[in-house]
Amino acid sequence: MSRLRTLDAAIAEIKQKDPNTCLTRYALRQAVIEGRIPCVMFGRKRLVDVSSVLAYLTGSEVQVNDTSNR
Repeated sequence: MSRLRTLDAAIAEIKQKDPNTCLTRYALRQAVIEGRIPCVMFGRKRLVDVSSVLAYLTGSEVQVNDTSNR
């Protein structure tokens, strides 16, 4: 089951599990924009799966499905 969150909510959830994390909203946003972490656009908001963020941070494979209409 996906745990889709806004970037702010994803950061808050990660900080709750690890209060000393150095991950910032800006760093997460850049990783999403660069395609290193998949996201879903919901209007103007980017939603990320917290599991995908954690997998990326631990060096696991993150599967990116490109569903954009280019």
